[in-house]
Amino acid sequence: MQLGVTIPLQRFLRLPRPPYGEADDPLFCWEAHRVRLDGCDVLLAVNASNRFLAAACMQPGDWAGWEGVAVASMRAALAQAGVGGPAADAYLFFAGAPEVTRTHGRRPVAFLNVLADQLLSGPARVDPESSFQPDLCCFANDELPGRAAGFEGLGLASERFAADLRRLGIGEPT
Repeated sequence: MQLGVTIPLQRFLRLPRPPYGEADDPLFCWEAHRVRLDGCDVLLAVNASNRFLAAACMQPGDWAGWEGVAVASMRAALAQAGVGGPAADAYLFFAGAPEVTRTHGRRPVAFLNVLADQLLSGPARVDPESSFQPDLCCFANDELPGRAAGFEGLGLASERFAADLRRLGIGEPT
């Protein structure tokens, strides 16, 4: 799994410039970004193919293991979207271990910027007591139609992630 870090997140984490990734399928690529919402640091991970969001409220000590937090929030967001445990396990198995890379193109990063703006002004709120942010994910994945790099026209991210899973034969949502 490739985690393409935005330049602001790269600077915040004081990471060296990451390499370009070489992914076979954008379904296994995520864009990672840090935003301040409701006074909290929030890690946003958005899938490069279908713009599916996984979000986590980050405490200062969480940033040392941010890749693991990102994967845990992906698993939780998949469960929230109705992707059953075996399908989520298969997806994460085929995606592989997290690898930090540069971002995966203009379209996924542009959506990430638009999403951050919509989350700032949207109805969803951050729960500072929980790492995984179900309200943010529900808003982005189930209520916010948009365009995605791997699809034509407008659609919901949760439906598109399910379509990507079916396309690869990984599993059916439950």
